[in-house]
Amino acid sequence: MVRYGNFLYFLPIFVLFSALFLAHLLTNRFGKRFSRRLILILVWSNFALHIVKQFTPYYFNRWPSSLSESSATNFCALLIMVWPFIFLGNNKYLKDYAYYVGMLSALAAYFIPTGPLNLDLSSVENFFEVVRFYSCHAPLLICGYLMVKDGFHKLDYHRLWAIPLVMVAFNVVVLLNGFFLYAIQFPGYTQDLAVLTARDGWLSGAAVFGPPPFVDKFLAPLYRISIPGLQVYYVNGEMYFTPALWMLPALYVVVLLLGPLLTYPWQKHQMKADFEGFKQKIKMRRKSR
Repeated sequence: MVRYGNFLYFLPIFVLFSALFLAHLLTNRFGKRFSRRLILILVWSNFALHIVKQFTPYYFNRWPSSLSESSATNFCALLIMVWPFIFLGNNKYLKDYAYYVGMLSALAAYFIPTGPLNLDLSSVENFFEVVRFYSCHAPLLICGYLMVKDGFHKLDYHRLWAIPLVMVAFNVVVLLNGFFLYAIQFPGYTQDLAVLTARDGWLSGAAVFGPPPFVDKFLAPLYRISIPGLQVYYVNGEMYFTPALWMLPALYVVVLLLGPLLTYPWQKHQMKADFEGFKQKIKMRRKSR
């Protein structure tokens, strides 16, 4: 089993960074054209894997309800589905999103592997599912890195403000996908809507309807200062989280902390220049007083 701290926990992490290092070496050796082809192979293969996983025992034995899991049921699933189109397109904000959120999602999946944890790997079904889990998250990190390293996209930390908004928009797409499956009464989405929209319900993987209940003991003090309407609303005195929007303020805090760190290796000279310019403005204002 994969358990925190055991060999099978650290092995995928080692393989991930080894693959990233190998991709770095190969693209440096063979150039930008090779890098573009490698990115396209990885993202289209990942797109295909999101569909053909249905033919592995883990999913095939649960047909037809498992078919919904090849749709946009969470952030990573949706990003895997749109990554090829983002890369081939020209939208710099979506490419920013693919870089920042893709890399962080991949790292989170490897260091907090909630899917593979405690699955009995002597089962063929579980073994292939664990391999698929790690395989589908690796390209999010590798391709995001190569996309920026080899000049297919130029980061600009001045655009970090847009990342939380794009993430909320992605969350709305996940929400609409879930409501569509409910509207057509797809197997697995036929329960009462109140049950399906619970925080640990159908879209808990994307936290559309609020953080999972197990974090309440840590975040309860923050709930009391949440912004009414934007983050929470009340029905008969009971608090509910505003779908998708509830996470917006928290996302800005995360972006403020992690965004510059992920941008710095690529924009360190620009960031230093801007900081020096900022200090000069402060000095000029003090002198003018």
